[in-house]
Amino acid sequence: MKNTILLLFTLTISYYSYGQSEAYQYYSEGIVKSDSGDHIKAIDDYSKAIEMDSEFIEAYYNRGYSKSKLGDDNGAIQDFTKVIELDSKSDVAYYLRGYSKMLIGDYSEALQDFTKAIEINPEDASFYKTRGSVKLILGDINGACLDWSKAGKLGYDIYGKINKYCN
Repeated sequence: MKNTILLLFTLTISYYSYGQSEAYQYYSEGIVKSDSGDHIKAIDDYSKAIEMDSEFIEAYYNRGYSKSKLGDDNGAIQDFTKVIELDSKSDVAYYLRGYSKMLIGDYSEALQDFTKAIEINPEDASFYKTRGSVKLILGDINGACLDWSKAGKLGYDIYGKINKYCN
């Protein structure tokens, strides 16, 4: 009985490890395809990796990125949402989900995601720059100017916008 349990345990670990390495192989192939601009095939590979490991954060993240590159912003939002479900401290996932929401015209939701990204990582100038642009679209010029000023202090070259809208 003890040998049977040990054998089952070993087989389970081997199966899980094999599945994980196969998922990583698909993920790696997806990266190569994405880097060469073939986002459709990259999405297929990332999807296969996710089928094998439903908590493969990087695969969701990269699939979302590839979907975004193809203009499938709703699909990208779904993938970035899954990344956030698996890692609620992913500032980049909040930012990219917000960016996709901005592209489909959901500005108030985008603003919330950019704000969350800033709460997690207040030192990323691009978060402030983009949130400032959404605030401008929503008519909050003072808020936009404050965000752009912060982006500038963090090293982002934003002074053209500040000079145009804030003076």
